Amino acid sequence: MDANNIARLSDDVIGLIVDCAVRCPSDRNCLMLHDFHGAAARIPEDSTSFSVRRDHFSMQIVSTWNPREPEDEKKGRQWTA
Repeated sequence: MDANNIARLSDDVIGLIVDCAVRCPSDRNCLMLHDFHGAAARIPEDSTSFSVRRDHFSMQIVSTWNPREPEDEKKGRQWTA
């Protein structure tokens, strides 16, 4: 798994996300995009241990594979990286 914070969904960023999804090597893998906004984003950054307190998107890239198929693991790791 890997995760990234994205300030806004520009056309370029959307294109990169779509490209990543198209290259997904297995139906066991996924991209998750979480919209982080609203009241949680208005809390001062020094008020909690979670300091990313601004409107943004969090994208997670998750890959899994069949442990009996080494090629699946290689493809999943390459895609996630």
